[in-house]
Amino acid sequence: MSYEIVKYRPQLREDVVRLQTVLWSASPTINARYLQWKHERNPYVDSPLIYLATVDGEVIGMRGFMGSRWRIGDGEFVVPLACDLAIAPAHRDRGVLNLIMTAAIGDLEKLGYRYVFSLSAEKITHIASLAAGWRAVGSPGLAQRVSRALGLRRYWADRLGPFTTVYRRAKNRVRFRWRAPAHPFAHLDQAPGRHPHPRVSLARAPRSEEMARQFRTTLRDGRIRQVRDAVFLDWRYSNPRSTYRFLFWEDSELRGYVVLAARLSYSGERYYPTVRIADWEASDREAESELLDAAMRWGRFSGVETWSATLSERRQRLLALHGLRVSTERPSFHDPGVSLLVRPTGRQVSASAWTGAGVDLLDIGNWDLRRIDADDT
Repeated sequence: MSYEIVKYRPQLREDVVRLQTVLWSASPTINARYLQWKHERNPYVDSPLIYLATVDGEVIGMRGFMGSRWRIGDGEFVVPLACDLAIAPAHRDRGVLNLIMTAAIGDLEKLGYRYVFSLSAEKITHIASLAAGWRAVGSPGLAQRVSRALGLRRYWADRLGPFTTVYRRAKNRVRFRWRAPAHPFAHLDQAPGRHPHPRVSLARAPRSEEMARQFRTTLRDGRIRQVRDAVFLDWRYSNPRSTYRFLFWEDSELRGYVVLAARLSYSGERYYPTVRIADWEASDREAESELLDAAMRWGRFSGVETWSATLSERRQRLLALHGLRVSTERPSFHDPGVSLLVRPTGRQVSASAWTGAGVDLLDIGNWDLRRIDADDT
């Protein structure tokens, strides 16, 4: 079978949206909104960086790259983030991913991009990427707290996985529905009125200019960070597959914030119960501590998680005080978990290519990673 690799164009939009029902959502409407937001409205690229595999004009595979801007050393660089991998079931295990990635890396090099990063590769993609010249920098770490009820639900979901399809079909046939779980932010939205805090407030929209100024005050240690300016914040927090809440600490001015994220489920009918701490900035210890305390007390979340490996020891201790424990499962070749992957775009990759603006890209200690950095939050 002969595959042709082409770049995304608007005429193929409906085909891409349909293909993405194997990945993003069962709803083509949600997929269309997500595609528009993530790739067509991306502030860092002129046109979507999406590469498609076709057979006789039919789109059967894709790999997307989300534009992002990173501060590395003293400079700022636009870096494509590898994401959105989908292969139609009938065409898997036929080398389609390798064909797409070879074409994509070559085109990205021609467009002038020096590096590509990945923060959301799952097991098969991770292994294939390493074989294609990517390198794993390290794990961003996972700190999480799960209620007993949610833990039991996950336990049985893992064990009843093979029966899920049968169950769903039967449920749809008799039009039976369990009572929908409460929205992950149900308690959080009501708490400030019942238990007000003198300095912490809750909002549903970012205060982008003030948050951007807050971010700039933290640029002291020279680590690699995704730039969070007002342009980024306005765009990033309009993701149609997530909903966000913003906690602000202020007296005479803003001194810190925490961003919480809840994601739409695959069905598109409700949100996953686990809330993510997407970002957390503060100019002093008082604001840092009180923001997390308010989020946990007000939220009463059944599940909450965040990346922890590149946080300060103090912040890791604060998370532990609120019951968020770092996962003890060690990444391995057979189960790499989430890992930061990097790759220069050049075909001839020398030792010096793994250094950007004088910074060693392969040292996880040189990075400051937040959950909002990944494309799936």
